[in-house]
Amino acid sequence: MTKNLIKEDELSKHKIERYQFLPLEKIEKNEIKSEEEIKKEIEEAAKEVKEESVSKQKETKEAKEENSEVVENLLKRIEELSSTIVELQMQNEKLIEEFEAKLQKEREEIEKGAKESALEEAKRGYENRLEELRLKYEESIKSLNEAVSKLNEFIKKVEEELPKSAFDIAKEVIAKEISENSKEVALALSKSLIKELKEATKIKLKLNPNDYNYIKEHFKENPAIEVVSDDTIEEGGVVIESDAGNMDATIKQRLENIKNLLSS
Repeated sequence: MTKNLIKEDELSKHKIERYQFLPLEKIEKNEIKSEEEIKKEIEEAAKEVKEESVSKQKETKEAKEENSEVVENLLKRIEELSSTIVELQMQNEKLIEEFEAKLQKEREEIEKGAKESALEEAKRGYENRLEELRLKYEESIKSLNEAVSKLNEFIKKVEEELPKSAFDIAKEVIAKEISENSKEVALALSKSLIKELKEATKIKLKLNPNDYNYIKEHFKENPAIEVVSDDTIEEGGVVIESDAGNMDATIKQRLENIKNLLSS
């Protein structure tokens, strides 16, 4: 428990007022005395009291009373200085707290700024990446459009050349088939054409000499069909004459029909 420097029975002799703390601004400007300065003042005051006490020992009763007043003034001054020391300690603690609070605030602001800066940097990076992807996408679309355009040109060219190519292929296939099996081809054509002439009562088949014997042998049992050899007709071809109509199934005519079909 803290003891008062002035005894209770002597309080009436002293004027005691509530101590007013110095403003923080003065503390920050070093307007308050340091502990060393205060201690020095206390020592000097004590020394003065001691010297006055020695010089006053031989004086009268009035002098002793005056010496007592000096002591009281000294005690009062010591009490004020002690209070100042306490205040200095309290102000120092307050300054430390305020400094730590300010430091923490600045640290938070720095961290917040760093986060915002990082976020802004990330946003810029994202936007740059997005722009790169957009440019690549546009370039890809451009390349794709060029490829489609070339493909359309190719398709158009193929469509223009397809009839001729198809005709040439058909011509080659037919020529190959006839060279290997002209007799069978002529027989198949003859049968097909005769079926179309159901109402005919008399039919004449004109064939290439190389196919003549084979076809004649096949229709020899049918008196309504006459087989004739004709060297103007190509191998595999057939020309039919009948009372129901005539039909040209020569290779030349068949190819012409195919050509017309592809061109239409």
